[in-house]
Amino acid sequence: MPKSQRVLELNAKHPVFAKLVAAQKAGDADKIKQYSGLLYDQALLVEGILPEDPVAFAAAVCELM
Repeated sequence: MPKSQRVLELNAKHPVFAKLVAAQKAGDADKIKQYSGLLYDQALLVEGILPEDPVAFAAAVCELM
């Protein structure tokens, strides 16, 4: 049986998506990478799957706070 691929769907009307668009328009590749990683890890947690690096996830959340 083939392994299923994960799909991350974003709501284009959500404020988080607006932040991604603003970072893209500003050319801030680092912020896009950080936000994308956080969204993906958050989606994993919602599905009951631990992120590959929980310590890095927690550090990224703290950095945004």
